[in-house]
Amino acid sequence: MKKESKKGRPRKPTFIDLFAGCGGISLGLMGAGWEGLFAIEKERMAFATLKHNLTGKRGKKYFNRPAWLAKKPQEISEFNKQYEKDLFRLSGKVDLVAGGPPCQGFSFAGKRDKHDPRNQLFKEYIKFLKIV
Repeated sequence: MKKESKKGRPRKPTFIDLFAGCGGISLGLMGAGWEGLFAIEKERMAFATLKHNLTGKRGKKYFNRPAWLAKKPQEISEFNKQYEKDLFRLSGKVDLVAGGPPCQGFSFAGKRDKHDPRNQLFKEYIKFLKIV
């Protein structure tokens, strides 16, 4: 049974996009009827593209972003520390956490550098999941 919104209509399933890049996963989910809460991306140019891709035409709002969350590029480790208490309040209210941590350090297409610090970012993804 689908949960209902306050207006009695079926509530759209919600998601958060981590390591969002330019917003491809968010766009796809929204196109399939999901409601995005927010997306996190560290890289400044990728975030600018994400913001451009998800700027609504005619005032349409793509993300139902919490008021406490700054609209800027953010690194996941710092994000988890800074917003842990706020994220905890989202516990049980998010249907999906999507995203793809960087894989350049271990991918066959990358340099396969076992010392690449990005190899450890999946741990921050898991920490985020435990909080939310």
